[in-house]
Amino acid sequence: MTCFDSIRCIRYLLPFCLSFLLAADLKAAGEELAGASPSVQLTAECPALPYVSFDADVQQWLKARSWLSKQMPLCLDSAEFFALYGASLLNTRQLDQALEMLERALLLDPENGGALVDYSQALYLNGQLMAALQLNMQLLMRSDLPDTLRPYLEQRQSYWEQQAVSWRHNLMLKSGYDSNLSGMADLEYLTLTIDGVAQALPLHESSKPVEGHFGQIIWQAQRSETGTGNTQHLRFYINSKFSDYSFTDVTELRSSYQVSHELLSGSVSGSIGVNHIFYGGHSLSSGVELDIRYQWRHENCRPYAGMKAEQKFFPGQKEVNDTSIELTAGTNCRIGHSRLSAELDYMNSQSAYSRRPGGDRAGISALFGIQYPFGKGVLHGQVSLSDLNDAESYSPLLSDGEARRIFRSGIVIQYLYPVADNITLMASVSRQRQKSNLELFHTRGTRTDLGLAFSF
Repeated sequence: MTCFDSIRCIRYLLPFCLSFLLAADLKAAGEELAGASPSVQLTAECPALPYVSFDADVQQWLKARSWLSKQMPLCLDSAEFFALYGASLLNTRQLDQALEMLERALLLDPENGGALVDYSQALYLNGQLMAALQLNMQLLMRSDLPDTLRPYLEQRQSYWEQQAVSWRHNLMLKSGYDSNLSGMADLEYLTLTIDGVAQALPLHESSKPVEGHFGQIIWQAQRSETGTGNTQHLRFYINSKFSDYSFTDVTELRSSYQVSHELLSGSVSGSIGVNHIFYGGHSLSSGVELDIRYQWRHENCRPYAGMKAEQKFFPGQKEVNDTSIELTAGTNCRIGHSRLSAELDYMNSQSAYSRRPGGDRAGISALFGIQYPFGKGVLHGQVSLSDLNDAESYSPLLSDGEARRIFRSGIVIQYLYPVADNITLMASVSRQRQKSNLELFHTRGTRTDLGLAFSF
């Protein structure tokens, strides 16, 4: 076991240096005390370590952990101490501290078998599958491996190897009610500016909001392959929403390939994907997107930053084709039993042709989320805000040719309740509202749904 960088070396070697200096001071003080009074003695030896069986329960490990934590100042040069202390932390679900203590044990004694067995398990639980596999294989190749331990390590190796390549599927079936299936403005009349004169014209029924029941099917599939220091994901996604009003039906198809690489301070990932959307039974748009993201690793939070570029094509309407760039920064944090998230985005959309209504567009959006255990399930809440502005007039007929400005807000509350190992009951309610200086783009809607999610 070697130090991977100077910071880690300082982090682990500093306590040993301090203990050396402290021991020297204690020795000098002890000599002075011994000279003054023969009855005074100073001892600072690491005590005998307790025996904890391999199949000990959590209470035994908790008791051992409590005792070991108090002895640490006396055992800074004992690999056996840090190996046992790391095992007690690992078996009481203190993963980050367990990794640190086991690394200390291996810095003192790289061949410590007990520390290696527990360290490979800690790496696996920390999501470092390939590192855990390599270390476990090294243990199996050791000539001094006890016969009683070999079956356990072989079984663990086989189980971990199966997880190196895996498929996971999720199927969601929903039914609900939407007050605005078509997403249209709630207007009886639309005011148009014709020859400088404002005129109110009645809207056709097909241009008004329709409400009703809907069904929704969402299928997700992911193939994951873990390699040395990186993970690859191939994803497929289908989202189809349908109702009695077929002209409001929407089907979205997506596919992407992602590679992520683990670094000392976090992880970097890149993905490329394609998408296609059908609306009202007709092809609406296709897109190609590229996404790059970096995520930092901290104790309770995972801040990240990234950039996404997308080229969008509209069959039969090439004048609205565009290229967009989106910059993202956010974080996901664990606070107690809750999870909090926040994200801020800046988007700039460049029109491929000068004839697109509104021309280029730019804006910002913010997303805030919370996840909290409630009863036997989990309660999710999300608030979204966005502000999007056109650079040019959307139409000379609307508000005398003003450039369009759109502000959107939304709130979603969802409750997830596990009814079986791979089945989850879902219930949600959401409210969306859009305001604009052009009344044609004033929309609002409320949606409720109930469904089941299957994982396999």
